[in-house]
Amino acid sequence: MKQNMTNEVSVRGYVFSHTLQERDSTKRPGEKVIIGLVNIATDDDAVNVVPVNFFVNEKTNKGGVNSTFANLHQLILENKTVEEVGVSDATRVRVDGSIDVNDFYGRDGQLVTGKRVRGSFLHFLNANEAISTERTPATSFEADVLIQSAAERESNDGSTYVSISGFAFNYRNEILPVTFSVQSEGGKNFFLNEDISTANPYFGKVWGNIKSTVVVSTQEQDDSSAAFGAPQVRETSRTFRTWEVVGANVNLGLGEDTVTEEELKAADAHRQEVLAGVRARYEQRQNSSSGSTGFPASAMPQQSKPRAATMPEDIRF
Repeated sequence: MKQNMTNEVSVRGYVFSHTLQERDSTKRPGEKVIIGLVNIATDDDAVNVVPVNFFVNEKTNKGGVNSTFANLHQLILENKTVEEVGVSDATRVRVDGSIDVNDFYGRDGQLVTGKRVRGSFLHFLNANEAISTERTPATSFEADVLIQSAAERESNDGSTYVSISGFAFNYRNEILPVTFSVQSEGGKNFFLNEDISTANPYFGKVWGNIKSTVVVSTQEQDDSSAAFGAPQVRETSRTFRTWEVVGANVNLGLGEDTVTEEELKAADAHRQEVLAGVRARYEQRQNSSSGSTGFPASAMPQQSKPRAATMPEDIRF
């Protein structure tokens, strides 16, 4: 497998809000950790908000001061967020991180895998430092990916885009299920013309930006029983976050210099073990909340066990 798979994300902007908490470390007695979410508004109107997840130790592996921990600690103390002090006085930061996924079971008992940003470093922007320039966008990502499907889709506004799905790799070369969108004509044509499938995947580097779109909908209340006055109108909003690919390298395919089928089979087997652990913890919480004792793994419902996948025809994410 290719060493040092590329997986980088950069986010710059105002601290819109956060859920950071400082706790005692369970692995390093006497030390602290900071965990939580930092929501970063990447524009002056605080419309495009990108959440970044942090789990940061107080000290580095060599025992030195962890500057990101210190900066997150300062964020907690000052709490100069857009929600608290407004955009003009909010703390401005730059974050370096990577693409990550969050696996969990929803209330309906179905597995959910969400793409997210894993924060590695957080620094404060200088007073005269712009959030974005032509060479330094407010959000960017770059990753080596193996894409197994490319299909044209239609947006709510009637425009079309190409959805590409497969997986990226973290620093341990574990596979991460990902889906990106491609909106440029050149990009759509490139991926559609590659005839991508599980048997004919694309391996290469893609790069792009993270965008948030807020869709507002209104619903007029039923006024059939109203004695007078105009009917009430209820307004709701939903935020859709898009990872848009704006460039890609040529298709390198599978091989010793990229990744082999055998390596993908091993990576997929490891992911199935991870998902089995997620399911076991979910079952344990369900049993605990219902007052039952934990069931052994062999007693779990057969349909809820992750099924091992083969490569390349049957790998599923």
